This record gives sequence, structure tokens and C-alpha cells, in this order.
Amino acid sequence: PHATLAARMFLQSRHHSATENSKEIIDKMDMEMINKGPGFKDDPEEEFHDEPLSSKMNEIISQGFFQKHKKAVIGVVTVMLVIVTTSIITTSLTKDKSTPSKPRSRSRWKPTLLTDIDIYPGYAGPLVPRGRVSVRFEDDESEMLVRYELEGVEFNCKNCGIHIHEGTSCDDPDLVLLHLFNSDTMNDPWNATSRSAFDSNQDGLASNAFVMSNGMGYSETKGHALVIHSQDGTRIGCGVLGNSMTTNLGRAQIGLYPGYYSAVATKTMPKIMPNGTIRVFDLEDDVIRIRADLNGLQPICIK
Repeated sequence: PHATLAARMFLQSRHHSATENSKEIIDKMDMEMINKGPGFKDDPEEEFHDEPLSSKMNEIISQGFFQKHKKAVIGVVTVMLVIVTTSIITTSLTKDKSTPSKPRSRSRWKPTLLTDIDIYPGYAGPLVPRGRVSVRFEDDESEMLVRYELEGVEFNCKNCGIHIHEGTSCDDPDLVLLHLFNSDTMNDPWNATSRSAFDSNQDGLASNAFVMSNGMGYSETKGHALVIHSQDGTRIGCGVLGNSMTTNLGRAQIGLYPGYYSAVATKTMPKIMPNGTIRVFDLEDDVIRIRADLNGLQPICIK
């Protein structure tokens, strides 16, 4: 029935005038559909694809319908293929939506250890490393994710070390000690082949992350020193991992203060139009961390 209706609509839209012969053929197909009922089945157990459609095609071809209306027949077949293809795609998408993938659970991760990087004790070189490093363990503590955002490190530094040490202080170089790892189960993993390193750009900036294991867990790592190295291995930066981040308290969108008017920009003073976001995190030991990402502030604003 869809093919017959599509044939009629296609012929009318193309302004074709079917001959008396072609009208009789289509009317004959309509009558067969009505007499045989839905599915064109003589036997309820007979499959639809067993219907001898080839005989109907031979009848149409022998009476000249295909030759006279070749474009119309091709158009009908194309419409039918589009309908079938759309139906298959829709069914597939519906099936996929009915069984959505399970989201990754946050309970897989333990609280995050944080540290702010400062100059390594006793370092007197030209570099002034600054930044933040976080260390996050999975629940089974088999691996840790180390994420870093650094500035002031050596320019174009390749595979420069970022390592956790046995020491628990960055106040004295003698207290930082050697690399922290479980010597009973592995060799020292803090090297470039274990991905515990960073690459900086031409401005001395580095931001990325790596995953590794040193055989230690969350509690065994908390409170230990994390060291940043230069290209030749010199210790240039240090920070103590602590103050686990437990809760993201919220985010604020920053705009103009109510009633504040910013003067028109001049060559010496651009127009001040503050905008951006500020996030507040709840840490351990009654400490909060405020992180800002702001634009449009007064140039060279100190404290």
C-alpha cells in the first residue's frame, strides 16, 4: 500500500499523466490489496517475502508501464529505500538510548592532595618556579593521577622531573631526602620512562598530568615533599603535599560591582571591566582555597 500511494504522489508531483493502461494496472493492484488483505497473504503462515512479486513486475513491464514512466518508478523505489533506512536507524538509536552507559562513579577517587610550589631551599639560580600540583589516588590506591600547573620553570624543558620525596619539609634541603617509593615491590619509578616528568614551553609554562604508581597509598604520601627539577636535574621548586580537598563549595560569576562606573579607556589606562569566575574549595584543617580566573582588571594591580 505504501508503494501504491508513493507512486500516485510521485506521479502527481511530477505532473505526469498516466495512461489508461497504467491506471488500470494501479487499480488492479489496489483491488488485489483489498481482496487479499494486509500483507498480501493468501495463507496466514506464508511469509511476506514469498509473495510472487516478480510476476507483477513482468506484467507491468510487458504492458509498457516501466518504459513510459522509468523516472517515476525509480523515484518510487528511492522513496521506499529512504523509508526503510530511516526506520532501521531510528530503531537502532532508540535501542541505544534505552540502555545508557553507566557514568563513572566519583567514589572511585580518594580526596585530592594539594601543594603550592615555591623555590627549592638553597636554590640561588635565575629561575623562579611557581604553581600548583595535585595528587589523586584511586580507591584501591594502585595508581595516582598527578596534575600540575607551573610557571617560571626552565624554558623548553623536556622530560624535566616532578617527583615525590621521602622528606616532609621544604624548609631545609637536608630534609627533602630521596624519592618516595615502595622499595620492597619495585625499583625507583621516578624517572622519565615512568612519565613522571613535564615539558615546558618557550615562556617557561607547563600544564598537564600523568598517571603512575610508586607502591604507596594516600596516607603514605600525604605530608611528603614534591620537587620540581630543571633540565640538568637541579632541584628548583618544592612543596609539601597536604590539605586534602574535600568539597567544592561553589562557583561565582564575576561582573561589575553595583554602582561602580568605569571611565572611558585612555592610552595610559584601559577601561576596567572585571569578568570571570571564582571557585571556593573546602580543605582539611579548616582551610579554604579560593581560585580565580579573571579578566579586565586594573593593570599591574599589586595586593
